[in-house]
Amino acid sequence: MTNNDRPRTLSELVRLDLAGYRLRETYYLQLTHGLMGFFPAIMTSDRTMLVCESSVVALRIAHLLPEREHTIEVLRCLVDEARGVAFSLESKDGFETKALTYIDANKFFTIDANQERELAFKWAPGLL
Repeated sequence: MTNNDRPRTLSELVRLDLAGYRLRETYYLQLTHGLMGFFPAIMTSDRTMLVCESSVVALRIAHLLPEREHTIEVLRCLVDEARGVAFSLESKDGFETKALTYIDANKFFTIDANQERELAFKWAPGLL
């Protein structure tokens, strides 16, 4: 299985060999607001929510995003570092939990050479 055909949901993952997946605490960015809704940092390329190996990586990504009030939160996930994919173990979606993009320090520094790092991330749309 390549990065392009990584599992899309937790239900697809449980049918596979879990070798390579580890339980990890990950970190994600989300906008702070007083409204209903969830507005995390996402990948521009495929609009998937991103989770980071550390709060340091999350903070580096935050500095690349348009300046908005945000928090860094912790999320327990099953992570395959080699494929750059994670699945939240805290989601209320059960087996329909969608894959998240996992970014470690190495991935952060080697984001697609054809795309400027500042353009690789954005805030989820919907909150102006």
